[in-house]
Amino acid sequence: MEPNEEYKQIMQAADENIRRWRKNLKTVDELWTECKRLNLVTSNSLHEKKVTIKPNSCLPAPRKSSKN
Repeated sequence: MEPNEEYKQIMQAADENIRRWRKNLKTVDELWTECKRLNLVTSNSLHEKKVTIKPNSCLPAPRKSSKN
């Protein structure tokens, strides 16, 4: 394989990886936005060091048993 051809293949693979990473980052950003909209997280920024998921934030309240 010619060095120029090998270089082209490496650059093409790198370009494909960058496109995939950008797509994944967009997916993460959309998921984060939806979590904030649904009030499932306490942090305002995905870049903060600590993000807390609110307990039972998406589950219905437990039913009380009525044993008499």
